[in-house]
Amino acid sequence: MSLETLITMGISMGRTIVLPPEQPIYMFRHRSKKQKYRFSFEDFFHLNEAHLEHVGVNIITMSEFLTRVMNANADDGTIIIMKDPETGLPTYPPGNRTDWNHANGQELKQLHSWLEDSSSLSVIGWETNACMAYWPEITGLDQDATLERIYNVTNTSSIISSMSSWPRPSSFDNAPIPVNASVKERFGEQRANRPNLCLYNATMQNAQVLYFKHTFDRSGNRFLSPFYTFHFYEDWHEALWMRRFVRDHLRYHNELMCAAARVIDSIRNRVRQRHVGLVGSNHSMEYNDLLFHTMHIRRGDFTLQYKNVVIGAELISQITQEIIEPNSTIFIATDEKNKTFFEPLARHYDLCFLHDFAHELKNVNVNYFGIIDQIVASRGEVFIGTWFSTLSAYVNRLRGYYSIRDKLTGYEKGALKSFYFSPPDKRNRMRQYFAPQPALWAQEFPMAWRDIDHDVNMEGT
Repeated sequence: MSLETLITMGISMGRTIVLPPEQPIYMFRHRSKKQKYRFSFEDFFHLNEAHLEHVGVNIITMSEFLTRVMNANADDGTIIIMKDPETGLPTYPPGNRTDWNHANGQELKQLHSWLEDSSSLSVIGWETNACMAYWPEITGLDQDATLERIYNVTNTSSIISSMSSWPRPSSFDNAPIPVNASVKERFGEQRANRPNLCLYNATMQNAQVLYFKHTFDRSGNRFLSPFYTFHFYEDWHEALWMRRFVRDHLRYHNELMCAAARVIDSIRNRVRQRHVGLVGSNHSMEYNDLLFHTMHIRRGDFTLQYKNVVIGAELISQITQEIIEPNSTIFIATDEKNKTFFEPLARHYDLCFLHDFAHELKNVNVNYFGIIDQIVASRGEVFIGTWFSTLSAYVNRLRGYYSIRDKLTGYEKGALKSFYFSPPDKRNRMRQYFAPQPALWAQEFPMAWRDIDHDVNMEGT
């Protein structure tokens, strides 16, 4: 989530994006069989391809960045000067070190402390759940000129103080506005009751190196919301281009997609064999005969953090029977280790888990299994997820992309055949269009996939 926001922000600013070094990542720290457990974002996404395929997308590693800092006497136009905040003299990374891929936590703190102190400008206050970044169609404006332009194009004297005059997010339920609507209409739909704007001003533009410190308080920045809810583009073409860029280029590596595809094929073979056993081999197979459904049941740390969304197995079974026809095959992505927990559900359904397809995942790093779970879960006919889980949320984003591609029922408004177990008021959330609204980080919105090829389709007509 943060990666998408930062990549799209760098593109919007016309800047080179520096990736963090390899390091342990939350939920990707399994060390069995000496498998890799330190990762960079390049291990998951096609970032190098995105860089090579787009002239305006410049992405480099931390090692490349620090090497340019160390080569301050180069005359090839790649000079990067970091300065001591007190003396103004050039400064260099701790120990003149350029490769931080195997640094421990304390060493990484030293690196980031140096980056924060020595960058041209350390930016704070860009909290994606409290403000929205506004990107004018005209570039090079200072902050006052940008604000004046915003007031003019939205036909209002104040965006911040007139919160009550803007439509509530619920007013867009099942009523999306056109993706090419006026700036004021699109701004109102995306605003999500946030009271502030984040503006890229001339001071930031003139700084050679910008450093965004990611924190969990107001001492820095927190990029914990979907990128398309944070970045507002005055030009609707730019908004749609950015959403397509993320869909088409910030995607999982082929290795991960192919591993998931093997599992999906095995699930369909399982469904096929069950079908033959039930109706006989002489019955012709129809598409609907190969359908399976998926779930994401997050327990683990959620039993302490979000008790209201962690429910018992009997209630899970009851809710599922209201949504999915009994005797169906269901793939479950879960962190629950005790599979006897699912016995109430197994009495009514054919259940399978990722470990049932271990033969399809030979030589695949176990730290990738959560991603593979996610991809497989996105391909179910019906999906039931866990509220507050970003894994469940991204499953729905992927399902949204597929729904548009395959023109599934309800795709015109971004509706999906997806549900949540709990709380009850969120169960049918994905069954209709709804605008961005708090909590932004806990969900994905149809705005991410609905009609994002609009101007491309216009060119083809």
